[in-house]
Amino acid sequence: MILVRTPSHKETESLLGYVVRVSETNGYESPWNILNRLGIAQGAMSSAGFPTRTFAPILGRAPEALDDIAYSLPASGDRGFKILSHSLGSGLRYRPLRLKHPAACPDCISEKGFAEAFFDLRIAVACPIHGKELLFRCDACRNPLSMFRPGLLVCQCGASLAESSRRPASEQTVALMAVLKAKLEGARMTDPAPAGLPAQALLTMPLRVLLQHLPKFAAFNRKGVHEDSPEIADGIAQALANWPRGFHEFLNDLSRTEQTVVFRRRYGAFLDQFFSSQEARKEFNWLHEEFLQFGLTYANDSIVDARFAPAKTTERRFISLTELSKRTGLDRRTLESWNRKGILPLQRVGSGSSTRYIADAREIRLPRNLQKTDLLGERAAAAYLQIPVSTLSRLKGTGHYEVKEGLHKSCRN
Repeated sequence: MILVRTPSHKETESLLGYVVRVSETNGYESPWNILNRLGIAQGAMSSAGFPTRTFAPILGRAPEALDDIAYSLPASGDRGFKILSHSLGSGLRYRPLRLKHPAACPDCISEKGFAEAFFDLRIAVACPIHGKELLFRCDACRNPLSMFRPGLLVCQCGASLAESSRRPASEQTVALMAVLKAKLEGARMTDPAPAGLPAQALLTMPLRVLLQHLPKFAAFNRKGVHEDSPEIADGIAQALANWPRGFHEFLNDLSRTEQTVVFRRRYGAFLDQFFSSQEARKEFNWLHEEFLQFGLTYANDSIVDARFAPAKTTERRFISLTELSKRTGLDRRTLESWNRKGILPLQRVGSGSSTRYIADAREIRLPRNLQKTDLLGERAAAAYLQIPVSTLSRLKGTGHYEVKEGLHKSCRN
């Protein structure tokens, strides 16, 4: 049996959307009329394993003709799943696809005549072309959309979907959708950073990694929201828009309920979600770098341990009193005394039942009115005199400065 009308599929068309279009073109009330004749189970219309090689012959084509829009790899090859040219991995436990209850952009279908594969992605919640949220339910019957419907723009109940009401999506969500759609379709973006998103970094990552890990942002800033809600994508976009400022604000919000000043402990949950696996750490390296930069430069109420970022030890801006003592050669008691006198600004923060001090290395200025009891190490003395350490060493060697040995080395004129 070969159907009367056998339209060719489009390059970026949804596989199941194409099945609905074929059914509609041939005048059937539902794709089930065709599937039943082919012996294809009804559940196949909500499965990533839809048997394209069984369906293709009814179109008068070779079995492999629909492989490029299939969701599963050919049975003769390695088991795995895909969408268009992108691998989705060997399993779909992270549910990257939305197949049982599809979503649609009626405007796109009206203009293009087919349903795009992009809207098969569960992360897709808005149309980047028309700036509106996708349609998930029929306005007339209020039921979720079904693949078993008379046409792409006709609900199972018979109502038209063409004029369905949809809300405008936020600018940042639309921008995120534009990036993900460009990634899926291999298209060039006219705006390299829509809504300030790190688009170029996202576009270089595997689609599978994006689909698997990006929703994790919403686990922090959209807690309690259903996993299929448009709020998930909005949470992702909020964390990444206006990069990197939006990301810094996201991290600041995470730390509001945490009392520890140790940076690694404060953001332990975030680290575990995004960087616990070797693959995620590798692919999200750009995110990890900015995360560390935030800790080193902007997180003024926490301390980044040198062991956490050994390659960036010298970049750390906010340091503990112990490290400040090591850097300057000054005794902790001297630093604490200066802080009490208002000479040296230190930030006092709580850490459990104890109190700790954090110093901003960029703002530290050694006082000019040192007391006789103030003991300076070589580096501190050089900083105090505003000369390089090497110059001070030469002056000591020529006898211009006397070195006094005590609890600490001190230099005096």
